[in-house]
Amino acid sequence: MASNLGADRLIYFTAGVSLVFMMYSVVRHATALFDSEPQESRNILGMVEDKISIDALAKLARSDSIVLQGSSVRILLSRAMHDANLRYILDTVAESDLEEERWKGVTTLQLLTRSESNRTTLVESGALEVLVGVLKDPTNREKSHRYAAVSICELISGSDTRRRQVVQYGILEPLTRFLVKVEPANELQYWSLMVVHQLTACEGLHAELIRFGLVRTLAEMSRLSFGNANMPKICLQSLVRLIVIMDDDDDVRWYLTELLDFDIVPLIATYIRSAAFQLQALNVGIGLRLPKCLASKDDEVKYWALSVAHEFIQHPQWRHQFIESRAFAQVINIGLLIMSRKPLKTATEILPAKEYIIDILVTMWGSGKTTVSFMY
Repeated sequence: MASNLGADRLIYFTAGVSLVFMMYSVVRHATALFDSEPQESRNILGMVEDKISIDALAKLARSDSIVLQGSSVRILLSRAMHDANLRYILDTVAESDLEEERWKGVTTLQLLTRSESNRTTLVESGALEVLVGVLKDPTNREKSHRYAAVSICELISGSDTRRRQVVQYGILEPLTRFLVKVEPANELQYWSLMVVHQLTACEGLHAELIRFGLVRTLAEMSRLSFGNANMPKICLQSLVRLIVIMDDDDDVRWYLTELLDFDIVPLIATYIRSAAFQLQALNVGIGLRLPKCLASKDDEVKYWALSVAHEFIQHPQWRHQFIESRAFAQVINIGLLIMSRKPLKTATEILPAKEYIIDILVTMWGSGKTTVSFMY
């Protein structure tokens, strides 16, 4: 019985080894056949695609089949990136007297910029200057302006060189014109603002953007509703980028005072009261900067530093740092000063400074964090 079992195992093992060698032989033979084929036969699909006429592709793009639509559009866009075709598209957008042709060309460019692999070629072919020209031409329809703004936003993303280029081509004039339109906010204003947001990311352009009046424009835009909660935030981010690098204190004070005319303080307060924003601000070290503001000789600065501390003190993870950074000691000192003379001259009557101080003291003592000495 044992001998029969051993014989069976030997048969199975031999059959398995034979099967492995047979499969290896087949795979090696198939690989040899593939390697021996000419390169042209491997590109048969590409050759077939190249033979399809533009008219046929256009009809397929209007097919009821989603698969056919997608394939035909992919082939069309691939062909559009060929040197001669791309040059024709750019020249049409820049030079055609027919607005309908310019509109079609801009639409094509917008589709091409969606692919990151196309962007370098588009820029090198002069697409940025052509697209800025579309924005500057008032005879183009609004959709042409919008698609041009979308394309520019895609092309300049992450590149200071390209951001400088579009400013040199004169993009600021049309952008400002679109942003200050009296009509209700629309997608053109949205994308114009997104381009400005991209431009403010380049410090080398800040002086030019400020000279063009974009601080005031962004302040106006921050009060508009786009149906998008992020838009006021984008305006504020752009404003901060422009103002924070100013060297002249008088200039900073002048622009900040101008922002008050647009009732921007409540908007800023709304974001300050956001828990997500507060934690993000604390993580980047804003708590370490508060003591200097609280020790300022300017009562306005002290008041707003108190208001920020009043909001941030609600986060338990910051309270120890609040003591260690001497910010809590400064709050105590301000409280003692208020007791000995008239209250701070606050910029607003939203809350007296003494009420901020009382809330901070109650919160800190209630948390048990005041065991560390704060009387420096």
